[in-house]
Amino acid sequence: MTKSHRVFLALWPDAVTRASLVSLQHRLQARGIQGRRVPAENLHLTLAFLGNLRLAQIHDLRRSLNTVRASAPQIDLNHLGFWPRSKVLFVAPETVSETLDELLLALRSPLQCVGRQHCLDEFRAHVTLFRGIGLAPNNWLDIQCISWCASQMALVESVLTGQGARYRILHHWDLA
Repeated sequence: MTKSHRVFLALWPDAVTRASLVSLQHRLQARGIQGRRVPAENLHLTLAFLGNLRLAQIHDLRRSLNTVRASAPQIDLNHLGFWPRSKVLFVAPETVSETLDELLLALRSPLQCVGRQHCLDEFRAHVTLFRGIGLAPNNWLDIQCISWCASQMALVESVLTGQGARYRILHHWDLA
């Protein structure tokens, strides 16, 4: 049996953006938000969850992604949201920037090489901050916009452990 790897493609925050996201998590906890805080090293914006891929598919995908030429998208994280079904609290942009739309379009062909172009169809720009939130917060915190020039895209493996997911960057690309 061929081993498969659970992978996704994400925008990976720089140190300043990551620190701003962690600061927001702490402010939310101080306001009474309960749940499992996403560890700082796991914070990211998923572009496409690709599911299980064999090693050969990952190599093909990496080769194909090497051809992507895209500008670093500007992302203004200025809106808190809650998905009751998955019990997730997230921060997101109110609108998706043109540069992010262009990046998603540029990813269609490389994802097609492994039959995963459909993974972009369900894209909702967000960064998960907490999991396991029982109820939506009844008094949302007004947040200061976290302005992020997302200059790094990563292919990431998600390894499920007893303590939650552990992410391992398989490859990263700098966006201009």
